[in-house]
Amino acid sequence: MKRLFLQKNLLMHRSFLLPLFLALCLAILSLTSCGSGRRAAMLALLDEADSLNRNYIPLTNDTALLDAVAYFDSHGTANERMRAYYLLGRTYDDCGEKLKALDAFHNAASAADTTVSDCDYHTLSRVHAQMAGLFYDQLLPYEMLEELEHYRHYALLDGDTLLSIDAYARRADAYDILADDDSIISIRQNAYDMFLAEGDTTSAVMNACTIVVPLIEKGDVHAAASILSSYESLPDMFDVDGTIDSYHNIYYYIKGRYLLAVSKLDSAEYMFRKMLEVAETTNEFESAYAGLSILYKQRNNSDSVAKYAMTAYHLCDSLYQDDAKEQLQKMHSLYNYESEKLSAIFYASEARKAKYHFYIISLVLILIISLSCYIITVQRRKRRIEIERLNLEYQKDLDKMRTLQHDLLALQEQQYSEVAKAKDSEIRSLRIRLNRYLDSKIHDNAKTVDEKIQASDAVMLLKEKLSKPNNNPVTNEEWEKVFDTINRLLPRFFEVVNERKSLSYIEYNICVLIRLGFQPKEVVVLLGLPLTYNITMMRKRLLSKVFDMTGSAKDLDRYIREIS
Repeated sequence: MKRLFLQKNLLMHRSFLLPLFLALCLAILSLTSCGSGRRAAMLALLDEADSLNRNYIPLTNDTALLDAVAYFDSHGTANERMRAYYLLGRTYDDCGEKLKALDAFHNAASAADTTVSDCDYHTLSRVHAQMAGLFYDQLLPYEMLEELEHYRHYALLDGDTLLSIDAYARRADAYDILADDDSIISIRQNAYDMFLAEGDTTSAVMNACTIVVPLIEKGDVHAAASILSSYESLPDMFDVDGTIDSYHNIYYYIKGRYLLAVSKLDSAEYMFRKMLEVAETTNEFESAYAGLSILYKQRNNSDSVAKYAMTAYHLCDSLYQDDAKEQLQKMHSLYNYESEKLSAIFYASEARKAKYHFYIISLVLILIISLSCYIITVQRRKRRIEIERLNLEYQKDLDKMRTLQHDLLALQEQQYSEVAKAKDSEIRSLRIRLNRYLDSKIHDNAKTVDEKIQASDAVMLLKEKLSKPNNNPVTNEEWEKVFDTINRLLPRFFEVVNERKSLSYIEYNICVLIRLGFQPKEVVVLLGLPLTYNITMMRKRLLSKVFDMTGSAKDLDRYIREIS
């Protein structure tokens, strides 16, 4: 919120500062190409970019910063390399190239030398803070939590207590992705107390205001009232007419929910209708209508409840669609992304190592391909021999059955009933054997697919993770192996489960793991969900969403495993 406020105030200077920055970059780069002049020019470029970044002016000139990265890779200290990569990452982030930004921040963290006494822990903590934000955008809560831990650690080493508290408070955003409300409330309350202990009332209140409604829903109205009172006492929050700054419009909904909790229905209605007057986003309109629906429910006005509930529902559905489109774009960007060269100089320094890696990987791939071809050839040869043997036995049994049928007819004509019964019994036995043979041929392909699935590296990897105590969640690389296996062996699987409605990332992963043969408890563990997660209810919802049917969770498992 604070950053958005500053952006609004500095917008008028943007048209002046950006051309100034570009002109300064060109002037600096033209000063000299070597010696102390070159170094001074590169340092001045970093200083100017850092100044713009601190003033929340978007960085757009990645070419100049790529030159700085190349220079400090060869001539700079560890702190200078880290700083150059950090500012390059901020530039990519401002340009919307999130994955390039993540690469740059990784390189910045790798460039840091934490063994020396003059390590720039302040910049290093900012690097990990930015990486945490990118992982939040990509809905990767566990990676975000790991980066926040680094952020907090290096902020403490830098002696910046407020930044360390901010790192702790942002853990609530990761648990918001995981839908862990208890952890969110606990973290926000602890961070509130820590900020107050440091005398930073504004940060404390801004951090805690998001849990006012959850506290009310849990019945802790006193704690909610305390936070709300602190929020309202912040300076410059309201204008002379008592209207709050537009960046904080959600206050009217929060205040309205509190007034409902203390049975001040008329005041609550005023707050919700006030929010309708100032609302600017779909989310704000949806919150206002939802508040009015709750209000009229307390007043037992069923017509108004239905009206505002339906309006809130449509707005919520619109929000969901917008969010789904945004997440689809992010996943599409992630899927199509491949690493690009940062600069010719950077990759020149890595060329020898890359060449050795290429030779080793090529050799391993050749061995794997050769071994795979050999195994496939042997299996096909064995299968062909087995089919020939079965065909021979089939023909032999068929000829024998025909002979026995002929003998049976002859015996029946000669009224040899006992011998005829024995022949008839033998014929029945041979028919059963022939039918079993045909059944084995018919179902051979289906069995082969399921056998390939169970024998795949991806399934073996997941089973190995389940067998280890204190197992870690499945990584992105491991998920890629799982998706490759499903797409290779069951190419229609994604189309079938998404035919009626598009599934979310977690919903699709649940269907994949069920098709691979894992049990519900194993699915929860592999997805890294809390053990209390209601996987049964999720499977029932998926049965309706994927197959438009009602039934038990086991019905979903059966239908998913029939997809071939």
